[in-house]
Formats: sequence, structure tokens, C-alpha cells
Amino acid sequence: MEITPTTSRAERSPLGSGSCSVSLPVPYYDAGGITIYHGDSRQIMPMLGRFDLLMADPPYGIGADKAMHKASGNVVGHGHRRVAKRTYEESDWDAKPLEAWVMEMARSLCQKQIIFGGNYYDLPPCKGPLVWDKEVNGNFADGEMAWNNLGIPLRIKRHLWNGMARKGAEPRHHPTQKPLEVIQWAIQLAGDVETILDPWAGSGTTGHAAKNLGKRCVMIEREERYCEIAAMRLAQDVLQFSPLNNSDQKHFCAVRQERYGPQICGFRTDRRVRECCF
Repeated sequence: MEITPTTSRAERSPLGSGSCSVSLPVPYYDAGGITIYHGDSRQIMPMLGRFDLLMADPPYGIGADKAMHKASGNVVGHGHRRVAKRTYEESDWDAKPLEAWVMEMARSLCQKQIIFGGNYYDLPPCKGPLVWDKEVNGNFADGEMAWNNLGIPLRIKRHLWNGMARKGAEPRHHPTQKPLEVIQWAIQLAGDVETILDPWAGSGTTGHAAKNLGKRCVMIEREERYCEIAAMRLAQDVLQFSPLNNSDQKHFCAVRQERYGPQICGFRTDRRVRECCF
């Protein structure tokens, strides 16, 4: 499948007229076959080529962003093991599900499709959903399902994700983040795919999984703070989990400023962003 985007293409959505030609923005990150675009997926997707796989986790319209922001900073735990929950900034990206035409556009670009939260959308029947068992207790949901068109029987992946108890102590950067291992599992179930599209990338787990599996991936994310987190995660080597050293940080900042102008770089000024990524 072709991943090369068109440089000029007529809009095919309510966001523009049929005669309007537009160009792709400069990528926020572009290295090792992984590309991040900072912007509105409704505007960027019409300019992209085709992909082998849609690996998506769109907004569900259940207000997860508001709920996580409200709980930010709450102290949890027992006895001496008490910590404050991480802070999520206020936003409105999960106020409602995507418009039907946006979901259809994303699906039309990809031969194979895996969509977490597909039960919140009007999608065709699915032979066997992919089920992520979170191995939880208490009031958390037992798991999540991903709709797909792979034509395979139901498959289950068990991976602990119970509040602050997470397998491998994987850092959590986004309110609705999926574990890296779960996304890699889903991509592998899609079989022979080389190019992947994630139009609602969040903190970039799909790109991280694609990088680990040797795939090419294009991600789109509207929130710049998550673009930056995703880029910093990808800036590490596949098997390197330590923070970037000073030389790498300066190089990354220089690249960002060259592309986007002399704006302040998160590596220098936002300790919270810098530390939560590693």
C-alpha cells in the first residue's frame, strides 16, 4: 500500500469546497518511518494516500477527558504508599463522538481496520472483536473492545491496567492511553501490514508500536502537548527506556525551532512534560 501523501488535493469534506487545493503541514515529527502531524484530522486525512491498516482509538464521547481532569491530583493509596494522581489539563476532545463522515473517511483510506471504542459508532458487523482484559478489580471496567474487519475469531489480550497498577509500570501520558503491548498485539493480528494510519494519536502509542515492529506510521493529533510527548517517546531508541541525554535534548529542540520558529521548547521549560515521558 502507498503511504506517500499527495502535496495538493481537493478537499472532500464539509470543511472545504471541492475546488480548494491545500497542502500538508510540515510534520511535527518525521523520522525512522514515523510521522506526526499536529492538526485537525478532518483537514489532514483528505491529503493522505492509502494505508494497509487503520489503528485507531477515536473519541468515544463519554467525557473521559473531563473526568480525568477532575480527578487530577487526588491522593490515593494506603498507609505510607500514598501518591497524587498525575495531572491532566482541562480539554474537550471527548465531548462527543466523531461525525460519521469523519470515521468513514478514515476507514476509506485503509484496507484493514482496528478501532478501539468501535461500539460507540455505527460500524458493520464484526466477526470477532479484539478484547483487552485489564485484569482489574473495584469499579473499573473489566476491559475494552476493538472493532475490526480482519475476519478473525474473537481474541483476548490480558494486560494489567488497574488505575496506578500497570504491567511493567508503563508510564501513562494520556487519559485514554492504551498499553504499548496491547497495540503491538493488535497490529500483529492484522497480519502482513507495512503502513499504518492513526488519525487520533494521543500520546503516540501506535507510532511507538509501529516503530518497535518495523512498520511505517502516520499519526495525527490536534493537541500540541500530546504531539510533543509522542515525539519525545519516539526520539528514544526502540529498546532504550532512559531519558534523552543533554545532547539529544538540544538536538531535538534545535530541530523543532528550525521547523516551527523560535518558540519555547518543552525540554527546557516544562519539567512536568519532560519527566512524564520517560
